[in-house]
Amino acid sequence: MSSPKIHSFTWSDAEDGDSDAPIEGCSDSPMELVEKELHVWVTYPEDRPKRNRKSGRARRKGPKLWAVAIIEALRKQEEFTYEVTLRRIYKKEVRFITVCVTNDPTDQSEEAVVFSFVRPRLERLDPLEKHMSMLAAKRVYDAIAAEWPEASGVLVGERER
Repeated sequence: MSSPKIHSFTWSDAEDGDSDAPIEGCSDSPMELVEKELHVWVTYPEDRPKRNRKSGRARRKGPKLWAVAIIEALRKQEEFTYEVTLRRIYKKEVRFITVCVTNDPTDQSEEAVVFSFVRPRLERLDPLEKHMSMLAAKRVYDAIAAEWPEASGVLVGERER
């Protein structure tokens, strides 16, 4: 059987079940993201041609909820750096993943490190866990940017010069 393909994702606070769409007016502070859930939907590829039988595999017809990642805790490390603990739930298995997210308004260079895995090691995570961690980190990254002081306006002014 082929492995499922990621179809879309949805945040628990998204309006109208909009998948993949950014949450409009999202000015959450990072601490307000605790207990938000990321739902990942997958589709199952067809392995063999369909038969004319009534008892086919219904799970292959459309996207199905595959896994959930819950932002369990956020711990502020520095001014624009947070350690994020995710609880990944897949079927009956639960795993905790910790990542570090940084979004410093004074360091927006291409070389800036904005995301890193703390535990478990990167090699121990499967592709779905890596993907879910990146999606959750992006949400925290955007929330950190919403907290920037007026310095974000100064940065825009410096780029125009």
